[in-house]
Amino acid sequence: MKHAPVVIAVALAALLLVPAISPSQESSLEDRVSNLERRMSAVEKKLAALASPQPSEKLVFGEKWKDKANWRKLRIWMTGEEVQELMGGEPDNIARISEALEVWRYGYPSGGSLNMRNGLLESWSEP
Repeated sequence: MKHAPVVIAVALAALLLVPAISPSQESSLEDRVSNLERRMSAVEKKLAALASPQPSEKLVFGEKWKDKANWRKLRIWMTGEEVQELMGGEPDNIARISEALEVWRYGYPSGGSLNMRNGLLESWSEP
């Protein structure tokens, strides 16, 4: 094998050109890599949260009624104040049907409606 001395010489030259890393430098590099991995993980989490915000987070307070998730949080016998807090404020329209019954409409005329009996939620229909 006539090329063996050349191959050995090239391999030795390559080994001499590679800088040696001390154990303390290696430990420092490992620490830096770990720190960068933690920071990258935190950035990825923040980006994921920004990429898919919850619908209610995108709406201003007065428009919370547009989020169907808020309609699905409604419960029979909630007070008018609890309903308004969930829907983001006062209804767009209130129709008094009788002394005890009101129909609250959010997004009037094509939104959702709630039947309030004596100030308590009796039933509703989502927009």
